[in-house]
Amino acid sequence: MKAISPIEQEVNEIRLRIYEKTKEMSPAQLTEYYRQSTEATIKKYGFQVIASAKNVQLDSNQTVCEGS
Repeated sequence: MKAISPIEQEVNEIRLRIYEKTKEMSPAQLTEYYRQSTEATIKKYGFQVIASAKNVQLDSNQTVCEGS
């Protein structure tokens, strides 16, 4: 059997903590949990968020070409 690396073990522990914290949340609560977590990470590390074509609301007469 292959030994689990310390990094993989840490990642598994983090996954388990997140699961235990969120396992009884409704889909709306889970969405809010991840939204807040993401906002905190963005602020902590100073990331710049840019809109993705998948997240843009279009008028009925607009189109999006993927890859452009």
